Amino acid sequence: MKGYEISNEMSPNSIILMDINLKTTGNMEQKKKKGLLALLGLGAGAFAWWKYKSMTQVEKDQLHSKINDVGEKVMDTVHDVEATVKEKYDMLKTAVEKKADELK
Repeated sequence: MKGYEISNEMSPNSIILMDINLKTTGNMEQKKKKGLLALLGLGAGAFAWWKYKSMTQVEKDQLHSKINDVGEKVMDTVHDVEATVKEKYDMLKTAVEKKADELK
């Protein structure tokens, strides 16, 4: 086991307990990391809300415009990818159907 020596005095049950303890310690560290990330996310959200509330109306309009532009670009990209995937799928489907007909 990870850095532990097994002596004649240790029973199999004590080895299992040590392994469970190691796993529990790892889970606690992961929970702490997740908690810190959650706090960081809340802090970033609070800062963004405060920053937005302190903007002028012109700055808010510019921000809305940027968000709409990015949204349109993302949707265009999604539609392009969707069309490409559909085209490739149709080509593959046609090729498989031809092979199936040849095998008959």
